[in-house]
Amino acid sequence: MITTKSHVRFDWAAKKILRSKANFGILEGFLSELFGEDIKIKSLLSEEGNKESLEEKSNRVDILIENAKGEIVIVEIQNTRELDYLFRVLFGASKAITEYMKEGSPYRMVKKVITISIVYFNFGQGKDYLYKGQTTFEGVNQHDIFELSDEQKRLFKKETVSDIFPFHYLIRVNQFDDVAKNTIDEWIYFFKNSEIKDEFKAKGLKEAREKLKTLSMSPKQLSEYRRYLEALSANASIAETMTWELEWEKQEAEKAKQEAEKAKQEAEKANQEAEKAKQEAEKANQEAEKANQEAEKANQEAEKAKQEAEKANQEAEKANQEAEKVNKALEKERIEHEIELKQKEFDQENALKQKQLEIANKLIKNGLTNEIIINATELSDSEIEKLRNKLNDYL
Repeated sequence: MITTKSHVRFDWAAKKILRSKANFGILEGFLSELFGEDIKIKSLLSEEGNKESLEEKSNRVDILIENAKGEIVIVEIQNTRELDYLFRVLFGASKAITEYMKEGSPYRMVKKVITISIVYFNFGQGKDYLYKGQTTFEGVNQHDIFELSDEQKRLFKKETVSDIFPFHYLIRVNQFDDVAKNTIDEWIYFFKNSEIKDEFKAKGLKEAREKLKTLSMSPKQLSEYRRYLEALSANASIAETMTWELEWEKQEAEKAKQEAEKAKQEAEKANQEAEKAKQEAEKANQEAEKANQEAEKANQEAEKAKQEAEKANQEAEKANQEAEKVNKALEKERIEHEIELKQKEFDQENALKQKQLEIANKLIKNGLTNEIIINATELSDSEIEKLRNKLNDYL
C-alpha cells in the first residue's frame, strides 16, 4: 500500500527518474555520502541492462556513470536471489574496464572502476550491512604492502596500488537494522523502507524527498509503479517459495547426511567390534597355541620322563639282575663255604673219631675196661663193644 509518507523505491527511481541530468543531484548526494567526498557526475555512460517489461524475471538496475575524476561508477540494484552474484560484480567491473579503454592506448589509461551493489537478498555470510573491498599486495615473507614508486605516482596520478584496481561496495539492505547512525545509514534506511524522515540530513535526500514522493507522480506513473510493486511482490513470493524449497532440500540433505553419518558411525562401531572380536579371537588363538605348545612341551617332558623312568627301570632291573647274580654268587659261596666247613667239620669229626677209635683200640688191647675207655675217648659203650668184636674177629 502506498502511504502519504512513502517515496518511490530507489530501484524504480534509478530506472525512471534518476537518469535525467536534472536529477543527478540525488545520485551525487548518495555517492558523496558513500565515498566520503564530494562527487560530481560527468555523464551517464549506459542504460544497458534496464529492461522495461514488467514480466522481466530479473529486477536488476544498472547505472553506469563517469564522475568528474574520470572514474567509472557502476550502481547495481538487485532484488532477485543469485548465488553467483559476486561473479557478476567481477564480470561487470572487468567489462567496464575493457569497453571504456580506447584501442591502442597504453595500459596506464585504464579507468578506475567502482562498483556499488545494492542488494535486497542474503548472499554470502557476514554480520554487517555495508562492506567495501580493494586490492592490495602483501609480501609473503616480509608481510609489507607493495607500493607505487614516486615516478609511478607522478605518471599515473595515483597514490597507492589499490587506486589502480577496481573498488567494490556491497550494501546488504535486508541486513540493515533500521537505526541510522550516520548519513550513509540514512540512505540505506531509504533503500529499505522507501521513506525519508524529516530529520535526515544526508546529501541528496532533501532533493530526493521532493522529487521521489509518490503523490507527485502522474496517474500513469503511479499505475506503472503499482504494477512494478506487484511484480516485485510476485517475484518475492517466488523467491520465498524457492528459498523454502531450498531450505527443505537443505534440511532433507542434512537429515540424509546425519543418517549417513549415523550409519557411518554404526559401521565404524561394528568394524571396531569386529576388529575387537578379531583381536580377541587372535588372542584366544595365540593363547590356545601357547597352551598347545605348553601341552606339547609337557608331553615331551612326560615322554622324556617316561623314557628316563624306563631307562631307570632298565638300569634298576639290570642292577637287580646283577644284585641277584651277586646274591646267587654269594649264596653259592656261602653254601660252598658251609659245605667246606661241614666237610672240614666232618673231616675233623672223622679224624677225631678215628683218633678216638685208635685210642680205644689201644686201650682195648691193653685190657682196659669200657668205663675207662669211655672216659678217655668219649665213645659210646656200643661203639667200644663193636671195636672189641671187630678186634676179636681179627685175632
